[in-house]
Amino acid sequence: MSGQLLRQTAVCGNYDRLLAYIKDKANPCSVDEFGITALMYAVWNGHVKCVKLLLMNDMGVDSHGNRCSALSIKSTKGYTSLHLAALDCPSWSRKEIIYLLLCMGIDKFVKSNDNQTALDIAIENNNTDFIEIYQKFDNNDSREFRKEIEKTIEDLSAKYSIRNVSNTVDIKNATFPVPDFLLQKERVGAIPSGLAVNEHHIVKLVDVGQKDLHGVDSLRCLQFTSNQASKYRVLFFVHQPHYKGIVFDLYVYCVSGSSAVDFIIFHI
Repeated sequence: MSGQLLRQTAVCGNYDRLLAYIKDKANPCSVDEFGITALMYAVWNGHVKCVKLLLMNDMGVDSHGNRCSALSIKSTKGYTSLHLAALDCPSWSRKEIIYLLLCMGIDKFVKSNDNQTALDIAIENNNTDFIEIYQKFDNNDSREFRKEIEKTIEDLSAKYSIRNVSNTVDIKNATFPVPDFLLQKERVGAIPSGLAVNEHHIVKLVDVGQKDLHGVDSLRCLQFTSNQASKYRVLFFVHQPHYKGIVFDLYVYCVSGSSAVDFIIFHI
């Protein structure tokens, strides 16, 4: 499926056609000669419903052949979707789109080729809507707000995600960059029923999600890990107090004599 068709559809905001292209496995990380993705065009033109769809189906392959999220793609000017929301997003949908991008963990600190963050651009252009929503995320670390973010993501996923991660998902189709150790064949027996990975990889995935991945990739890896670990008896306790603006109390409990992780509970 042509990435060009996906981008053209995002420009005009034709949701039904965009949905059909995504179901047909169009690449959301495909870019034009300016490095602009379908998500960027949807943001730029203020098409909220299309933005939601693209945010929930953001994994693709970049121009270098690497699997990544469209949220991490930068244009030839070094702009992310958040930069474009700060620069020139229609007023009628600006606040909601900025809120959605920040909920999904887009990196707020990425700088353009002109060494500007999205906030720098918003201040320069007197984009008070952007500044208002940005400050809400920047200064609010309350449990209630974290629950609001979690609920927003859950609702979006339930309504718009075409490639949801589940217990029985093929790891090769996961919605985050899959580490090599999950793709290597091992002589350790079959993967347990109902899981997509061997149980001894669950703890390693926690480290990958916390240390190696960023933004939405990190969140999705940790959510996947939580989902996988929920099938097993508890093993040990881990506490990760803060990650990328979202506070995690990450628990993995211990059962004497057990050799498998039971579950991870996120208090977000």
